[in-house]
Amino acid sequence: MKAFVALILLVQIAVYQTKPHGPKPIGPSPPLGMRDCDSPEGEEAAAVAVDYINAHHAHGYKYALNRIEKLRVLPTGPSSERVILELDLLETKCHVLNPLPLENCTVRELTGHAVEGDCDVKLLRKDGKLSVLAASCHSSPDSAEDIIKICPDCPLLIPLNDTRVVKTVELLLDQYHSTNDVYFTLIEIARAQMQAPNAIFVEFAISATNCSSKDASEHAEACQALSGDQATFGFCVGSVMHVPNENIQVECEVYAPQPDVVHPVLAKDTVGLLSVPVHGFSHHNLRHSHSSHFNDSSESNSAEVSVAYTLSPKLVVKRTVSEPEHPGGVLDPLHPGCPGRVRHFRI
Repeated sequence: MKAFVALILLVQIAVYQTKPHGPKPIGPSPPLGMRDCDSPEGEEAAAVAVDYINAHHAHGYKYALNRIEKLRVLPTGPSSERVILELDLLETKCHVLNPLPLENCTVRELTGHAVEGDCDVKLLRKDGKLSVLAASCHSSPDSAEDIIKICPDCPLLIPLNDTRVVKTVELLLDQYHSTNDVYFTLIEIARAQMQAPNAIFVEFAISATNCSSKDASEHAEACQALSGDQATFGFCVGSVMHVPNENIQVECEVYAPQPDVVHPVLAKDTVGLLSVPVHGFSHHNLRHSHSSHFNDSSESNSAEVSVAYTLSPKLVVKRTVSEPEHPGGVLDPLHPGCPGRVRHFRI
């Protein structure tokens, strides 16, 4: 009997010695696949995602990366993985028709009534190459109240279809034609701001036609926008002030033809159809209307559903990315290294 009791004690001692005696972890473990947002793989995936978003944004302005909010990488095969990103973007001053590379585009300053974009992007990395599978975006301007707090006299965004805006653009385009031989047609009003009491500031895109300004004065309805290798676009910035005296100013930059570039504006056949903007909007939203919805089944769905566009993967060659600085402060234990650093400013 004593031998049996001694045997039981020895077994209990052995089991006790095999168990860890340190403190138990407190709280949930990070979700599978979470990565540092400012890691080289995060920077690379974000750059590919932003290029894709801009390439498929047919109206308004190009967007630049401001912050990587979340990065998740999940293996899908021996040489492939799925990359899921949440990105904060900021509107630049480059219209989508501007051939200037994104890295040379200036982000619109906060006092210029900045616009922020939010995007969820799903990518596939296979054999070292990244391709975008789906993206869901929406954008919104900073609130007028926040702008007034830091700059009470700064002009504020107003609806693109405001009667005063449309008349201002028509006046400025006539002013431009009075000193230029080529007749241009309006593609879209890209931005409109008002400064009290009677100053209107506008930005708009134009397309060259097969008419001269003189010919158009007699039969503008017969003028057709140049297409194909001859397609020529431009972008104008102007203002009209009525107090104390009327003051009209307009400057237009005409871009050289880009015969090898097929732009979404041309692909969607929207040239000349955007003279009257969508009612009530003060900017061209990044939201895209397509049949598919962005869905990451590994995470719960939010209350807001963003319309997504899903196109066939566009392969992008891997690019070299320098090691970024890591943001300071306390990190979320459930999302190590996220959100990432702010590159410009927060709205």
